[in-house]
Amino acid sequence: MSRQPACATPLTAPIVTRAALARCLLTLQAVSEFYRATTRKGMMAPGDARQLAKARLTLFPTAAASAGAVRTALELAANGRSSY
Repeated sequence: MSRQPACATPLTAPIVTRAALARCLLTLQAVSEFYRATTRKGMMAPGDARQLAKARLTLFPTAAASAGAVRTALELAANGRSSY
């Protein structure tokens, strides 16, 4: 049986493991949104969400969104080609 990554829940473990093996980047905005969404909606206690977020910051290389990336995302969303 494979061991669940420390930065995953039983539901997300397969996804997190595959992403880590694929050397995916994690945006800092995604970490912030994860913490806010899970704690605001009562899905996780703040301490548990903090622990998972910090573990993901350790597991994945991070990237900040550039102004150009945000502009592109806004254009795609406004044209109905993506959600943002």
